[in-house]
Amino acid sequence: MSISEQIHVIPKNDDIRRLLRHETRVFISENRINPPADIDTLEILAKKLLKKLNLDNQFLEFTMVLLGNGIWSDVVASIPFSRRILLLPQCLRDHNNCKGTFDNIGLICAGCNNCRINQILEVAEKLGYTTLVAEGTSVATKLVEEGAIDAVIGVGCMAVLKRSFKPVNQNAVPAIALPLLFDGCDSTSMDYEWLFEEIGHIRPDPEIIPISVPLLRDKVKEYFLPHELTRFFPEENDTEKLALRMMEIGGQRMRPLLTLIAYESAGKGLSTEARLTSENEIKEVDRTTINNVSPDIAVAGRNDSERICETLAVIIECFHKASLIHDDIEDNSETRYGNPTLHVSEGVPVAINVGDYLIGKGYRLLAGLPFEPGVLVDCLRVVSESHVKLSEGQGADLTLHAKLSGYSPADIMQIYKFKTGEAVKVALLLGAIAGGSERNDLACLREFSEWFGIAYQIRDDLQEYRSEDESENVLNFPFLLTLLNEEPKAAKLVGGDFSRMGNYQLIREYLEEYKIEEKAEVYLQDCLSRCYSALDKLKNFRLRLSLYRLTGKVFNKT
Repeated sequence: MSISEQIHVIPKNDDIRRLLRHETRVFISENRINPPADIDTLEILAKKLLKKLNLDNQFLEFTMVLLGNGIWSDVVASIPFSRRILLLPQCLRDHNNCKGTFDNIGLICAGCNNCRINQILEVAEKLGYTTLVAEGTSVATKLVEEGAIDAVIGVGCMAVLKRSFKPVNQNAVPAIALPLLFDGCDSTSMDYEWLFEEIGHIRPDPEIIPISVPLLRDKVKEYFLPHELTRFFPEENDTEKLALRMMEIGGQRMRPLLTLIAYESAGKGLSTEARLTSENEIKEVDRTTINNVSPDIAVAGRNDSERICETLAVIIECFHKASLIHDDIEDNSETRYGNPTLHVSEGVPVAINVGDYLIGKGYRLLAGLPFEPGVLVDCLRVVSESHVKLSEGQGADLTLHAKLSGYSPADIMQIYKFKTGEAVKVALLLGAIAGGSERNDLACLREFSEWFGIAYQIRDDLQEYRSEDESENVLNFPFLLTLLNEEPKAAKLVGGDFSRMGNYQLIREYLEEYKIEEKAEVYLQDCLSRCYSALDKLKNFRLRLSLYRLTGKVFNKT
């Protein structure tokens, strides 16, 4: 019987619930199961545990909930109360005697004590929890995405918990789920002793406390405000002024964020909450090295750790903006971030020079970082190697359209790996090497980056195709065209000539007829699966969890 056919049965006997809770903790410890785990994995594990305990499969879903809780338990316990949310269902209230009111979010408890909601809220709020009495987890998930909270403790019926699993798991949100003892929409009940136990559970552990990616993203945005950037670009000449202008504008700052996620995960970043230790307990960079730091990164008003973080972010963005300037020239693009491209506003020679300047600036800043010589050499090596591969990928892309009919899907994926995958890779590896990551983790990051880059580009091709804008060129989704070209009949009729705009409607008809969109989606899901497989091999738990969350957010519409 599949999970979808199970009856939602919660053990009414306290002893059975306690037994299952204890046995799931032992089972997880013995099998070393790390979060997040998908629902199919939880079902397999639950069946295995119930068989071991000689218990009926009627408790399958309850056991799955317990396994999910056990997998996340240590992570949630490491998170301060002030970074958690307690989510209660409205059905816990006494419907006939409740004096509470409702707003557009949920129940506003009146404190009438006709049910236990008020008691629970008082305990949680004294500890520092954010609390919410509402149905579903959409608000909680949004709060996680915005960086307001880092963990969820949620109460609900089995049906609601099951529906909530996907968005919470997809975003790798540390969560504890407590099922109601019986389903219903009014005056339900739960194991309150268990709830208070979970609410008060805390055990700080700096090695597993998650990085708040949204908060780190906000910090990255601060680094690129004009008054911050002028410390690196004091506008001493026209070239530097234009470079500063390019660094200030647009973009999601994804690459600097990746660099700082990798660096922060090693415990050398700037998150005091994540370290959970006082500043003097943290091993600092040798003071004599700091005294010899390049004047480019001797930023007033910043401690050593934050100065390094800011400089790493600026370095990787220098390289990124240089590549965009050169790409815009090569592609003859007229706008970028809604503004005229640099070569349009200032001319091609000036734009080429500013791009070259940013590359040089990035290397200069990197060479001035206060790292041990071996670390610095490794950083310079990974950046220079990526520059070579990115150029090779860009070169292949420039000739792609003229030779597209001769390319296979594997050829296009190789180009995507060198172009986008390499950009992700250099951002992660720079932060990881600077933070002192183990060699095994560096290999995992390389693998993850390549598949992430390929998945990102395939997703972009699918989005271009789905836009159904007939003014667009079919060459905007080359991966789909190579899949079409593998269909002998379609390839013969189209003639491999994808460049003629007159073929646009015909090509789209064949893309639909041969279900190319569905085939591309299969490739995309396979690439994402390989991304997660690479992450599962990371030893650095905080880095793995952060990249799980980031990947889920980037591809959450896929």
